[in-house]
Amino acid sequence: MSKKARSLQPKEESIGVMTKERLRQYVYLIKEIEAQEELIIKNIKKAQQEAAAIERAIQTLDNPIDRELMRLKYLDGLTWEEVAEKLCRSRQWVTVLHGRILQKLKNTCL
Repeated sequence: MSKKARSLQPKEESIGVMTKERLRQYVYLIKEIEAQEELIIKNIKKAQQEAAAIERAIQTLDNPIDRELMRLKYLDGLTWEEVAEKLCRSRQWVTVLHGRILQKLKNTCL
């Protein structure tokens, strides 16, 4: 049989027969995927707890604009430019106000 003809013949594995080594590799990969899924679930739960803590801290603020700014930045994940646009203010105004809000939160939460 020519070299080309041999290369065109299906390998045992490709017709449904799985070697023990290939099976071990699949089992290993499935275990790795399961471990990664557990880690992802753990990280999601941690992020949810942190978001809830941030929301509780934001709720302590009296001023609705302060609360909105902090929600947009920390819960919605907007950039400073996007926060400024949503609040119809300049980026500089937003960052200065943010610093003041953080100071308020430090004074009330600590």
